[in-house]
Amino acid sequence: MSDITESDGGTAELKQGLQELAQAVALLMDRIDAMDKMYDALNAHVDTIEKVVNDDLIGGLTKLYDDNDREMGIRSLQDKYGSEISPYDERIKKLNPEFDTWGSLHKSLSELKGQDGYTDEMGDAHIKSLISGLGDRFPEVAGAKPVAAVEVKKIEENPAEEKEEAEEKEEAEEEKPGEKPAVSEKQRRLMGIAEKLGSRVK
Repeated sequence: MSDITESDGGTAELKQGLQELAQAVALLMDRIDAMDKMYDALNAHVDTIEKVVNDDLIGGLTKLYDDNDREMGIRSLQDKYGSEISPYDERIKKLNPEFDTWGSLHKSLSELKGQDGYTDEMGDAHIKSLISGLGDRFPEVAGAKPVAAVEVKKIEENPAEEKEEAEEKEEAEEEKPGEKPAVSEKQRRLMGIAEKLGSRVK
């Protein structure tokens, strides 16, 4: 009888131990689940921070730099090649009003600069080639010559006649209403000649 009792007691202790172990394992699993949730939340927070830093902060600065670099690059192209390309602006706009000529040139040159062994001479030759292509596309523009300025030469006037005209103008301005018009020097001379001819005829 005592052996059976001892066996039953051992089984009860074993069951109790197993139950306690199961409770401990369950508690441990709960804590692991809680830690997993915390880890997921932390990862999500880190992802948000990375997005803010990479997309908003670094991305914004990168875009600002790229926009500034593009603007300066376009200005440089306009300063260097503006006189050669501007004659084609009107024709290009007629074909495609939305086409950004200078932006397209800058993009094309930037892609060339990304290649190994790039030199400024390569860039200049590339732009010249594109300008030549415009000339082939619009030969009427490429072959146009600036209208020659017409040189106008001032006809020299006779100083004596110019002086007489000035005197006549001055005398005409001095005339007053009701008064007899003043006689110019030229008229006086003509009158004198007429009087001499008349006296000779008599």
